[in-house]
Amino acid sequence: MRKPVVGDTLFLIDHGYHRMYGRSPKKRDTEDCKVTAVKRKWFTVQPKNRTFDIVFSIETWREKGGCVPRYTLYESEQAWKDIKEASYIKGVFCYAFSTIRAISPSLKDLKKAAKILKLSLKPSSIFFPRE
Repeated sequence: MRKPVVGDTLFLIDHGYHRMYGRSPKKRDTEDCKVTAVKRKWFTVQPKNRTFDIVFSIETWREKGGCVPRYTLYESEQAWKDIKEASYIKGVFCYAFSTIRAISPSLKDLKKAAKILKLSLKPSSIFFPRE
């Protein structure tokens, strides 16, 4: 993560974990925000149409305080969409590989998939322990 500069426009996701104001935790509010201050370890942002500032770590861009952050910050809306799409694709892979026994692909198809995914097909001590 790059170090933000005062005046930068960033993209803020409100996860709504606290059920404040009747929000559902599944609904995510998204909005642009401006960096208002940058200090040695922390920086603050102010969401549009709000009067309060939110404090984030410069190194990790994680919200200050609490074990479950309410807000997540990204450099742009596209960065958030990319992470969301990658998460979806990972879920599809997990589902596909968890149900692979039900599909019963041939050995030829499994080798093709392993080649595409660049998986090592050498015997490993994890799968083939020494006798």
